[in-house]
Amino acid sequence: TWRQQAYLKASNTGAGDELGTSVALSGDTLAIGAFKEDSNATGVSTTAPTTVGSGASDSGAVYVVQRTTR
Repeated sequence: TWRQQAYLKASNTGAGDELGTSVALSGDTLAIGAFKEDSNATGVSTTAPTTVGSGASDSGAVYVVQRTTR
């Protein structure tokens, strides 16, 4: 039997980002793609951009979340 444990949502969702079109799971780490995310960010960051719709149009992003147990 399957039961929902969590609801995941990007902190800076924008219309047309296509979040969740691609996903990858490895152990307790989940990567969620948003290949039309607008951002001019480069490199890796532990916080999401504070502005949506700025920078390079449809440049893409990936959100990485990790499950922890108590």
